[in-house]
Amino acid sequence: MDDSQPHLSKQDVSTLKVEELTPLTPDVISRQATINIGTIGHVAHGKSTVVKAISGVQVIIRSFDVNKPGSEVDDLKGGVAGGSILRGVLKIGQEIEVRPGIVSRDSNGTLTCTPLRSRIVSLFAEHNDLQYAVPGGLIGVGTKIDPTLCRADRLVGQVLGAVGALPFIYTELEISYFLLRRLLGVRTEGDKKGAKVQKLSKNEVLMVNIGSLSSGGRVLAVKGDLAKIGLTNPVCTEIGEKIALSRRIEKHWRLIGWGQIRRGVTIQPTEDL
Repeated sequence: MDDSQPHLSKQDVSTLKVEELTPLTPDVISRQATINIGTIGHVAHGKSTVVKAISGVQVIIRSFDVNKPGSEVDDLKGGVAGGSILRGVLKIGQEIEVRPGIVSRDSNGTLTCTPLRSRIVSLFAEHNDLQYAVPGGLIGVGTKIDPTLCRADRLVGQVLGAVGALPFIYTELEISYFLLRRLLGVRTEGDKKGAKVQKLSKNEVLMVNIGSLSSGGRVLAVKGDLAKIGLTNPVCTEIGEKIALSRRIEKHWRLIGWGQIRRGVTIQPTEDL
């Protein structure tokens, strides 16, 4: 210690007891990716739940076919999916899947979902190429998926992520919901009841927004603040996810409330096309 600074305390190193000191360790490696020292330790011991936690999951809000008309076969590129990463990390060369993928019905009307499997060939944010991407901002993910499946935002509402790390695919949802008292953005002159939100009724058709997906939904049952909704399109989501509920009023969809997923009916995806 410099003697010119008498106001600073001095301590002889030889008197320090190392076993009584509080160790200073870096707790967080990446706060955005929610990865810390403990997580790395769990991964090293092969704990699958932690591996799922750090595996990237992205909600697709745009999808593109970047090939120009008249491109040579050797110059064709796979489809690009754009969106925000919810958690974890995506990196170039990583094997991914897109759920629900290709949705179809057989001759008996049975619904089937075939996830799309591919590999990440490029990552970019605005005009910057990336080697890996973490939550924050919009990320473009270049894949080897057939570009005809990506053009014109055909993948909007689907979820992209590491194979085995994505949530289940649901066809029915049981939610706890809350309705607004009055409609938002609706003017009513003289009729005070006109803008009041009515309770949900059985067999009513609503529009359900889950992530970036907008799907029709039919109310199958209502009890108190709980409701069961059958979805027109299957959705890849997880328990606890927030959803928005809209009702058709005067030829427009109006927000009437929101809910939280409690449980649901899942569908097992098929692996082969």
